Amino acid sequence: MKGQTDAMTRYGWRARIGVIKPTYRPKNWHYWYGTAPAGVEIVPAAIGFRKGEKRGFLEGFDRAEELAHTLKDAGCELVIVHGAPPFILKGTQFEAQWRERVQASLGIPLLTPMQPHLWALKALGVKKVLGLTYFSDELNDGLRRYLEEEGIEAVMAGGLRATGQDEGVFSTPMRALDDVDAGDFYRYCKQSYKRLGKESAAIECFYVSGSGWDVGPAIAPLERDLKVPVLWPQAMYTWAVYSTLQICNQRPDLGQFIEQWPELKHE
Repeated sequence: MKGQTDAMTRYGWRARIGVIKPTYRPKNWHYWYGTAPAGVEIVPAAIGFRKGEKRGFLEGFDRAEELAHTLKDAGCELVIVHGAPPFILKGTQFEAQWRERVQASLGIPLLTPMQPHLWALKALGVKKVLGLTYFSDELNDGLRRYLEEEGIEAVMAGGLRATGQDEGVFSTPMRALDDVDAGDFYRYCKQSYKRLGKESAAIECFYVSGSGWDVGPAIAPLERDLKVPVLWPQAMYTWAVYSTLQICNQRPDLGQFIEQWPELKHE
């Protein structure tokens, strides 16, 4: 047992991070693994959602808490929960109370989905954003209210409709998101921005919610072409995690936010 523990210690000598994803779909694990700096180990777990349905999302909190303790027992020194929709549906007060309760029982830092989003938006100092999602009107309205409670005005573009069919609180079914590539995302963002007309001049940032689509390759072209910074979930999550652990993972290839690596100021 001692030799096994020593072997684990040799991995993650800089940090061991527990990541709880909402689904088993692999595309976003690639980002965590592909961008992890030397000495950082990522330990995965998944809640197992299969559809974008409200009932399933609201039943996932107990599973997330169970997985957080499993990751703590595996030696993780911080756990982050992905998957904003369940917390958007429950609201800001619920998320804060759930995080505080679970973190107290864990004894290590716990980040919940909307927390890094708000930290990132505030780090940039933006007050008006264009919200880009694959969510239904119900979920987009909840996201808009969530941001407004934090003093950020969100103009919601309307969820991407890749198939023309909704699935619960998603405007594109969860499995169909696997076929949404960076080009689809780029066109959706650009068209949404152009539809704003003169109002586009007041937009300070593209704010992307939802980790189920492949957006990374489109970030730099969007920023170059439209001269608007883009905040996207994977960037916000990794920045918040590494900043909390006092690790700088500044990179030149993943958009302005990660390239600039603003200081994280806890409230």
